[in-house]
Amino acid sequence: MQSDGEVIAPIVQVWAKKPANGGMLENATVRRIGDRSFIVGKLAPRGDGSDDERVGLEYWFPMDNVYLLTTYPSLEVAREVDRKYKESKQAAAAPPKRKGLFG
Repeated sequence: MQSDGEVIAPIVQVWAKKPANGGMLENATVRRIGDRSFIVGKLAPRGDGSDDERVGLEYWFPMDNVYLLTTYPSLEVAREVDRKYKESKQAAAAPPKRKGLFG
């Protein structure tokens, strides 16, 4: 892994324990405070037109609360992957189509 303060990737999706749950970070780095490591980055805009006053603020997620990190080359790629993932989850959750008596 990169050294302390070095950018991991342009975009990092953080999956963390509650209550934070995670977020999409821009230019995330790993930083230490004492014996604890954190993944740190600025909250990326969602791209859905919502006004979120937290966008651009620096977030610190303790590494011991992180389940998974997914890195992306750009915010556009991350959003496209997220869109496809949500669509596949919706399709899987949809009730099966019923067939008529004759197929």
